Amino acid sequence: MIGISPGEAASVIAHFDLGEVSQVRALVRGSRGSPKLILATSTGLYLLKRRGPGRNDPRRVALSHQVQLYLLSKGFPVPRLIGTRDDNNSMVQLGGHVYELFEFVQGTPSDRLSAPAARAGELLAIYHQLMSAFTPAWPVPRARNYGRWDPSAGLRSALREAKGRAPARAAARELVQLYEQARIRAEALGIASLADGIVHGDWHPGNMIFRGDQVVSVLDHDSVGTGPRVGDVATGALQFSIIRAGLEISDWPEFANGERLRLFLRGYDGAAKPRLSPQEAGLLPWMMVEAMVVEAATVAGRRRTRLDIEGFLGMVARKAGWIGENAAQISSLI
Repeated sequence: MIGISPGEAASVIAHFDLGEVSQVRALVRGSRGSPKLILATSTGLYLLKRRGPGRNDPRRVALSHQVQLYLLSKGFPVPRLIGTRDDNNSMVQLGGHVYELFEFVQGTPSDRLSAPAARAGELLAIYHQLMSAFTPAWPVPRARNYGRWDPSAGLRSALREAKGRAPARAAARELVQLYEQARIRAEALGIASLADGIVHGDWHPGNMIFRGDQVVSVLDHDSVGTGPRVGDVATGALQFSIIRAGLEISDWPEFANGERLRLFLRGYDGAAKPRLSPQEAGLLPWMMVEAMVVEAATVAGRRRTRLDIEGFLGMVARKAGWIGENAAQISSLI
């Protein structure tokens, strides 16, 4: 994806009262499909973002912005949106693109080793509680339903990128089996009977800014949707406990960081109203497996990826298998 050109940036910046712009530099973080610039101006630091393909429907952007403004009004840590000079609009539409401007939040991205897992879990519970009183002005889509995903079809792109090599095919077959096992277990545990709420949809350390042991900002509200809260909890539990160790992906261990997993879940359950039920606790590990397989297929299926696809899919299969084998122990952490 081509970055934001100087002329493009100038045209967008002209819609805002930012004072004198002294420096513009690219921010290489997050999705490459959504280029970003940091603007140093006489009124402060700002982040200019161009929405990527599939993320630039103005109605979806408007919903995301309404969520962020609501959360900000409740004291929840989200970056402040900057409105345009003339009509205080939260987005600029130019040349078929959608742009948004935020006050830049100083801090550090997560290294996934030291990120405060307990606080992240607590914040997710607060998020769910706040969103239970949210009245959307725009249609809220269903959150991604992992249980209705077709694993065989979903892994085709990854196999295409791996050029159909035998180790990749073997790992993909194992992932399909693990996913189907998790889906069947989740259905048997009554996931369809759970009440829906508004969920974040992408709760992980990469969507947060940290300062010391605090989460100072929660980013990326593009995946907001309706679904059971345990889906968010499963994603967070997975992402905050996964271990990335070693230069080779194939050497990463299958087990999770048990202490960080415990901290995240205790952080959530301690602040949740109501607390997680035994049914939700039982569902948690199986939803973690489903989420892991879906995310792996998405990452490995990107065109012209430089990823060692065989090693990556094999690593994911080992990790997903470990979660399934230790499902009772994971559920008992709640």
